[in-house]
Amino acid sequence: HPWLGKGLITNHGPDWLRKRKMLTPAFHFDSIKSFFPAFVSSTSRLIQLWEAQIDSDTKQCTVDVQHYMKMLSLDNIGHTAFGQDFNAVSGAGSDLLTATEGIANTSLQ
Repeated sequence: HPWLGKGLITNHGPDWLRKRKMLTPAFHFDSIKSFFPAFVSSTSRLIQLWEAQIDSDTKQCTVDVQHYMKMLSLDNIGHTAFGQDFNAVSGAGSDLLTATEGIANTSLQ
């Protein structure tokens, strides 16, 4: 897909290797370690949401895990890459999710 350009996803060979080496420091353990508080915060909000859905009689609930993992990923990316709270887990980021899914579906066609 031309709109993706020649980044890590679509590139290969020496150009891909050069770009990958540029990104490697961002994924070093010390860099990722600083993301931990954001991951904990987003995950805690998700757990609270799931706990609120538990039926008081049966002590059970049904959860669309794939949906919520997308939301959690968006919130984590928002915090760590953009310094913004996308509020995707809470449902407030539904426009962002719709746009993201549209892009993903287009790229898979």
